[in-house]
Amino acid sequence: MELKEKTSLSSRTLAKHLNRMTNLQIIERKRDVRSKKYPVPVLYKATHELLTYLEVNIRELKEQIAELQAIQLPVTRLFHELMTERTPEEQAKYEQWLRKRETEEQKYTHSKPRRSAHAEAQKNRYAKPTRQKTTTSKPRTNNNKHNP
Repeated sequence: MELKEKTSLSSRTLAKHLNRMTNLQIIERKRDVRSKKYPVPVLYKATHELLTYLEVNIRELKEQIAELQAIQLPVTRLFHELMTERTPEEQAKYEQWLRKRETEEQKYTHSKPRRSAHAEAQKNRYAKPTRQKTTTSKPRTNNNKHNP
């Protein structure tokens, strides 16, 4: 029950994964018959191999994270310095690029592209035909001569 609450998996899904891990000998399954509880509690325990594997990998991951954190601060400072220090020519080029980009964006956002006659025909090709209503007030007559 505790595993079900912590993992927030359904009973069936949790049982499937626990059975799979037991068959692969990743965990051990024991029934607690001494507790005299009903239903009999089932206890799961990680094998020694799994615990050793996790300890080694966690240690390696912690070392890698420490190395990355040591590199991150100097790289971030260098990046910030490079982005803030521009010569006047570089700043002018950057501002010119920004203005050009803004005008291009405005050109595409404010004007709708024109559709050619062919594009309109392709668009309307799959449109449902509309039924025209008749405005005659005369009642329909049967014009069939064979069937009076």
